[in-house]
Amino acid sequence: GSAFYAGVTGVAGFTGYYFRAYDGGADDFAVKRYGATTITGLASTDMLTITLGDIQVTAGDIDVDLGIVTVDNTADEGNYIKRNNATGTAAVLEIEETHATGGIALLVDTKNTTAAEYAIDITSSGATQLHFTANGAAGDGMLYDATNAWTGQAFVIDAGPWVGTVTEGAGFAFTSDAAATSETGQVIRIDLNGTGVDAAAISGKGLYIEDEAAATAGSYLVHLDSLANGALHISNAGAAADGIKFDVADSY
Repeated sequence: GSAFYAGVTGVAGFTGYYFRAYDGGADDFAVKRYGATTITGLASTDMLTITLGDIQVTAGDIDVDLGIVTVDNTADEGNYIKRNNATGTAAVLEIEETHATGGIALLVDTKNTTAAEYAIDITSSGATQLHFTANGAAGDGMLYDATNAWTGQAFVIDAGPWVGTVTEGAGFAFTSDAAATSETGQVIRIDLNGTGVDAAAISGKGLYIEDEAAATAGSYLVHLDSLANGALHISNAGAAADGIKFDVADSY
């Protein structure tokens, strides 16, 4: 039995309404063939409220033409998108920003101030975790805009018990199949133009490398290996600056 039953029989190709609430100008609520439901409401009002239960979409899309989708969850649980397709190549989530004067495709704002909290945590079973591709002609692959009061590091590698064997990955790897034809492009570039620095606190402005490991034969802090080109070139334009300076201990 049904508390309310709306049935249409004997009409081939029925396209009308099972139920229709009309206010004289538009349908406030209507149910047509195949359960096509239309709700016409007012802006910034709750039109469909579900206090308990789930919304299950087994096939079809959820389209939002105007407005935003807001998820505000105070419970200790995560919201996730899951795809289980062994041969799929499409993106699980695609965000497209086409604003003519610029914009942000994805903004992640974490309100936590604890260093152990992460705005983005990427895990992988073996695949590449982050891939930049199809960069614009003038766009940077990655850009850090750090404030003056920032006390963290822009890039940190915590390799744990990494000892540098041939089977372990490098902290930083740059590979190119093309020969360099211009001196304006470097693998690593450090360009310091500012003059307002604390000279007493900065021991290595451009590059600082520190090795705290115990003495090991055949281990070098920096190893330059060149097949045919100069291994090291120091070009010093400052009249009073040192080309190379050694600070050695008394027991050296």
